[in-house]
Amino acid sequence: MLTSCSLLSTEEQISVTLTDSGVSSTISTDPGVTVDQILSEQRIQLGPLDKITPPLTTFLNGGELIVITRVSEE
Repeated sequence: MLTSCSLLSTEEQISVTLTDSGVSSTISTDPGVTVDQILSEQRIQLGPLDKITPPLTTFLNGGELIVITRVSEE
């Protein structure tokens, strides 16, 4: 009888650097997550004119630099 099932991750965490409006922080996460998933995990929302590199759909392997440039209309 199967009562529970869990997957144990054998992969190590990776580190990426996130720079938002000039403020940098290092984030540890699972390998293979996307930039969009990192933003969601960190509860970061982009405005309609904000720029981000790399693109939101980019899969991360560790060592990447994610840069958010906040843009507003005047």
